[in-house]
Amino acid sequence: MLDPVRAVRAAELVSALGSCSGWPHHDSSASSLYVVSGVLPFEFEGCDGYLDAEAGDLPRVSPCTLHRESNPTSEPSVAVIARFRGGAPTIKGEAR
Repeated sequence: MLDPVRAVRAAELVSALGSCSGWPHHDSSASSLYVVSGVLPFEFEGCDGYLDAEAGDLPRVSPCTLHRESNPTSEPSVAVIARFRGGAPTIKGEAR
């Protein structure tokens, strides 16, 4: 049985201006973000282009999906992230 205390992890994500993450995935965890302010462009392995998540958007990242987010603007972007289920919190990967 899944431990309800460990079933959901939530945190604030602040992306500095000009930042870009690596290419992680979150094992068997699905992630959802609520963008509070700013813009977070997402890239997903195997997909052309970006998903521009803006304030008020709620993007979802499926389990084991290589992705990265960036902040090309001159202002920090803020999001609340929630990860569901267990597994390793972050696994570093490289886009193919």
